[in-house]
Amino acid sequence: EPSSDLEIIWTSSLDGELDLELTVTESGEISDSLPVDNLSLGNHVLTLQATDKTGKIGTSRVEFQVLPQNQRPTCEILSPNDLDVISANEALILSGIALDEDQLSESLNIVWTSDIDGELGISTADSQGDFLLPLEGLSIGNHNITLTVTDQYGLECSDQVFITLNVPPELNILAPTTGSRFNIGELVTFELTIQDEEDPESTIPTTIISSVDGVLTTQYPDSNGSIIFSTATLSAGQHNISITSTDSAELSSVANMQLYMNTPPETPSVFISPPTADTTS
Repeated sequence: EPSSDLEIIWTSSLDGELDLELTVTESGEISDSLPVDNLSLGNHVLTLQATDKTGKIGTSRVEFQVLPQNQRPTCEILSPNDLDVISANEALILSGIALDEDQLSESLNIVWTSDIDGELGISTADSQGDFLLPLEGLSIGNHNITLTVTDQYGLECSDQVFITLNVPPELNILAPTTGSRFNIGELVTFELTIQDEEDPESTIPTTIISSVDGVLTTQYPDSNGSIIFSTATLSAGQHNISITSTDSAELSSVANMQLYMNTPPETPSVFISPPTADTTS
């Protein structure tokens, strides 16, 4: 009997007889398609039944599972914040969170990239979806940092932040040396050098603070990055001196030292008694 004369019925254990317009070729091949959305979620036993003109029936079965439609993961960069300016001398840790309705966060593919340095590394989320990536050696400059999270079916989400990586000013104290001692009223001269990779040195405010007398001065270096400041009004005692230089990106360098201001001993008073010599014999 020609295969094309067979009566073909597809049935699902969940949805019953399926509405398919089936055709059978002379070679016995059967083909049609049914949108997955037309099938119920769950485990199906699909049965193919073929009946010839004499009423004889042949069947074949296959099992499959219809899952909910896969959803994209969700992700967010938690740190750094957008537009952050970060010192190249500080530790940089990227952190984020990624969640997926259809699979465990631990199995998501998580990649960090920079538009300057390319791929930065791969993170693995914990069971709560949190993850991080410590970084070293990021190039100086402006970076678009992109987080991309991909699930097992290739659906992805992404997030971006724009950060600037700068080097803080380089601050050196040339004089006085730490531990130096001076007398009250003696002139104390501070000699400093400041260098910065991004800003002209003459635009970098530098503040000298004493633990005893407070702010001594705020000055800008000359075009060579030098500051010379003198004072003869420091109070007696031990001074912890803190010097801070801050560039236009609000990155600061701090240098510390100690000096001592001594109070000279008072001139001794001498008294002769009796005031005049006694010559009486």
